[in-house]
Amino acid sequence: MPREFPPSLEILRQLVGFRTDSVTPEGRAGMEQTIQYIRNLVQEWSLGDISVQDFEVDGATHHNLFIDVGKPGQSEKKECGIWHGHLDIASVWDLYKGTGREPTHFQQASSPHLYYGCGTADMKSGVTAFLVGLRGLPEILSRTRRWIRVALVDLEEDESQGTYAAREHLDMGQWGISTDIPVKGTLDDPPAVYHARPGRAVFDVTIHGKSIHMGAIDPQDPELLPPRMETASATIRGIHLETHPTHPPGFMPPTIVFPKGFQMLEPPGMNSPPIGKICVEVIYTNPSLDLAEIEAQIREQLARALTGGFFVQLRKSRQFPYIKPWYEDPRHPFVQAAVDVASAVHGTPVQRRSCKGTADEPILAHRGIPMVTYPPCATGEHTENEQIDIRSIPPMVSFLHGMAATERNLVDWEP
Repeated sequence: MPREFPPSLEILRQLVGFRTDSVTPEGRAGMEQTIQYIRNLVQEWSLGDISVQDFEVDGATHHNLFIDVGKPGQSEKKECGIWHGHLDIASVWDLYKGTGREPTHFQQASSPHLYYGCGTADMKSGVTAFLVGLRGLPEILSRTRRWIRVALVDLEEDESQGTYAAREHLDMGQWGISTDIPVKGTLDDPPAVYHARPGRAVFDVTIHGKSIHMGAIDPQDPELLPPRMETASATIRGIHLETHPTHPPGFMPPTIVFPKGFQMLEPPGMNSPPIGKICVEVIYTNPSLDLAEIEAQIREQLARALTGGFFVQLRKSRQFPYIKPWYEDPRHPFVQAAVDVASAVHGTPVQRRSCKGTADEPILAHRGIPMVTYPPCATGEHTENEQIDIRSIPPMVSFLHGMAATERNLVDWEP
């Protein structure tokens, strides 16, 4: 007698049991086990066509996993939806010392519905929803002109390199859904559809000034490095960038420019001026602003305050993504459909919200793929207290199926 399809609790238990902090050798070995487990599940139950993309980072091999359901032939035209998630987890083993728990142990927490385990929230519960959601998906898609590509990537926790490597496998997408969690999500957060993410950019500002150690100098001299650093910091905090004229009031915050770290370097020799460095973080929500314009405004304001002797340079990394800001118009039919489907799932109106921060989804959005995030009820990502309310997995599956089945137009629209 064939075995029954494993319930979501068992799938999540299996996924948590694999160590997948893939920046470590142990994590890469666990990633291989995870991919084999998913491959076996997909093949045993004929859930879709599976493929693996290998890519190299710093001499180590990593893997992205794709599962296609209802993919059209060359002569067919179908609308492609992406279910996007990541298999890797943050390496937090040191945080678990003294807690009595192991990161890969799936343990019940303070109630029958809450479970601890590294990756439960970020985002193995979301991956579980994808895998459970593959059951019945072919029959749903047979009534539509859609197909689904599930993209499960590596290295989200390390510069989002998996998603960058997967771009050619994602560009056919016309919309996408993530089940990742917003940063600092809590168990008390009400159900919501997140569909806007502010861009983040960091600029390194280098400042030159006089050293107070170079001879008899007036300590009040404004050309000394310490007061120049203070002037630069105050100037940065006072920068106000243009807000987007059509943002719904209260939905997205205004653009924020603030200094986030100071460092004064002593000169290597008595004839060398000291150097000050300020890390400037910008959270920007206006799609009409690009990074060059933001950089120009920072430089212009500092030039007025310091009259020279400084340098501004954009820092390029995933931690502060080098992407354009993205804001999905709430009138977009894809966003409207997502809110309506989620509301139907919960039997009550579900809010649309701006996201408190995710890593991979803005990369797809920047490439023209509208994204929504529908997260589980979870908390504690990147900590020893990471946990998931398993009751939130079935609604995620229903949401995925509802979006696949909807007769709404998700693509064509006039802003």
